[in-house]
Amino acid sequence: MRNLNLAFADEEQLLQFLWLVKTYLRCAYSPDPDDRRECFGSAKKGRAHMSRVLFVPQVSHRNGENYVLKSLAFYVIGECPRLEGVLENEKGLKGLYDEFEKVKDNYLAGESKLKDFYALFPNCGGSK
Repeated sequence: MRNLNLAFADEEQLLQFLWLVKTYLRCAYSPDPDDRRECFGSAKKGRAHMSRVLFVPQVSHRNGENYVLKSLAFYVIGECPRLEGVLENEKGLKGLYDEFEKVKDNYLAGESKLKDFYALFPNCGGSK
């Protein structure tokens, strides 16, 4: 995804948003936890393996300026059926950013949850 130009006040906000991107990808991929583990990895003892999906953010930052997420490049190792449409959904990613912007200060302080979490992550109903 190119030309995102999403601004963050500090590194912590950027890192929290990238964590949400990973959650968004996992949950948008499939409602089945086994399908998600197959594509996105697992840390379970005896079944641990790395994610087949890697994403590389292009970030610009100068002292005293915001961190700007310019683009995200996605790489899939092997096959993850149904993933292509999820990765190309720039509207979903920008919607996630808009929601993050609304609650970021409280969210980062641990005082608030994403209000529309289930709407953003419909396949991850029980996890937060």
